[in-house]
Amino acid sequence: MTGFRQRIKQGAAMLLLRLSPLFNEQWYRKQAGISRSTNAAAHYLNGGWQTCGPSARFRQDLYLEANPDV
Repeated sequence: MTGFRQRIKQGAAMLLLRLSPLFNEQWYRKQAGISRSTNAAAHYLNGGWQTCGPSARFRQDLYLEANPDV
């Protein structure tokens, strides 16, 4: 059951990310250097966020600086 719940949570997180106006898939692909065959939302959520922001509209370095508890 745990694996099922984890997949549901991951799927929900990917859906929320894709629907967010702060995630620009084309921009992210170019900045992260990933191909069209790679799931951009999954890439971002599984560690891509550490090196590349979700769009030009969101400065995650400033967000993390302002929110050290994250």
